[in-house]
Amino acid sequence: MASKTEILKKSKQREKKIDTARQIFGVILIFLIIVGLWLLFNCQFFRLNKFLVTGTTFENKSNIGQKAKEATLGSYYFFVPKDSVFFYQKDFILNFLRKSFPRLDSIEITSPELNSLKIVVTDKKPKLIWCEGENFSAKCFYLDDSGQTYSEAPNFSENIFFKLAGYDLGGKVGLKVLTPEKLKRVATTLSFLAGILPELEKGGSSLKILQTKVLPADDFAVEIGANSSSTTKLQILFNANRETEDLVNNLSSVLKNESFLAEIKNKQQRLDYLDLRFGRKIFYKFL
Repeated sequence: MASKTEILKKSKQREKKIDTARQIFGVILIFLIIVGLWLLFNCQFFRLNKFLVTGTTFENKSNIGQKAKEATLGSYYFFVPKDSVFFYQKDFILNFLRKSFPRLDSIEITSPELNSLKIVVTDKKPKLIWCEGENFSAKCFYLDDSGQTYSEAPNFSENIFFKLAGYDLGGKVGLKVLTPEKLKRVATTLSFLAGILPELEKGGSSLKILQTKVLPADDFAVEIGANSSSTTKLQILFNANRETEDLVNNLSSVLKNESFLAEIKNKQQRLDYLDLRFGRKIFYKFL
């Protein structure tokens, strides 16, 4: 008959074997779970493989879709693919597309189907065009509402947008050249001026804004005439630090003044410039 000591020893050995078996089973179970999850996450059925791009944009939609796919390449810790329908990062894709396509204003990402992304995009609406130097045949760039360049602008045969002749940007996009407030003041002043130009016409000539030069200290010089070769051009000076309402009121008070208009329409005199940079004081010169 076995002694009590031997019985206890055998019992401990048996418990040790059971614990070892449990540990081995636990390791195998964890391994199987990890493998199962890896297989699940990497299954093509649960990975993004369709990138549908819609909306109104001048960008190549195929390129946008390709960039979205590029943003989902790779994996997290060599385990979970970034294009997994469970773990793809929408914010990262959005930021990646915004950096890749500065022209885009709004980007919406949805997942209408299990393994697809629908990307709806719209372009920014240009506020003004910034051209390097006074020669508008040089590089020009669209400006958005924030006063930042976001895309190169083609040479339009007609003045579809107001152009600013400014300093050289080195051909780079994404540069901020005006604050939103100053941009709005410049755009509003130019729009108002373009609308009131018919009242300045004389001799049947059609006046238009030929160019707007960016001067130091946030001053702007607007050149007005029938065409670029005209010898009778008018210059209007204003400062973007002035409130838009003040600029518009000053312009309106001068250009709608009957006696002033009579002088302008007098063929014996030609208005050379209007200077609106000094508060309520307006300076002008006739030739």
